[in-house]
Amino acid sequence: MENHGTKFETRHKLARERVEAMKAIWTKSKPEYHGEMVNFDPMMTWPKPAQKPHPPILVGGAFPYAARRAIRYGDGWMPHRARPQYPNVRDLLPEFRKMAAEANREMPVTIWGAKDEDMLKQDRDAGVVRVIISLESAKSDAILPSSIAGRRWRREWLSLWSMSGPGGPRSRKTTGTDPRSPDAPAPRQWSRASSR
Repeated sequence: MENHGTKFETRHKLARERVEAMKAIWTKSKPEYHGEMVNFDPMMTWPKPAQKPHPPILVGGAFPYAARRAIRYGDGWMPHRARPQYPNVRDLLPEFRKMAAEANREMPVTIWGAKDEDMLKQDRDAGVVRVIISLESAKSDAILPSSIAGRRWRREWLSLWSMSGPGGPRSRKTTGTDPRSPDAPAPRQWSRASSR
């Protein structure tokens, strides 16, 4: 990390300041930012992002520390499903939502990792908005059947997610224009499989 200009001990402070600085650059015509690690006087830069007020910032990491960071300066939280300190992050979502509510924030959750359809249904029912699925490294004859199964799984997930129920779009208002708003529809996720 240090050979890229980041000290391990201050990496989270640096990330926060960089995100805050980018938000200022994206949303103001003459932004300036004065933090301990990121510091610049008024400047101008264009073009500005098409998404307003800016693209959503998903903060990744484990519970509770990264969850706190997501609530502080992010627009969503993206934890791994399991870590040494917990077997399934979904079980911690009520506590995460309580933390977010105490900060007057409502945060979408994207979970990294799922194993089967039952897990996806439980995620949907818990209000998870996205699940990232990884494929193992292998030769094409092993991965291709998995990719095909992954496309089928994605269709099933979208079908499950779109049903009425917690977290599904039919249970939300869709009039919000801010893509980070809890009332806005979930953004379309592009992947190699979904672009075909």
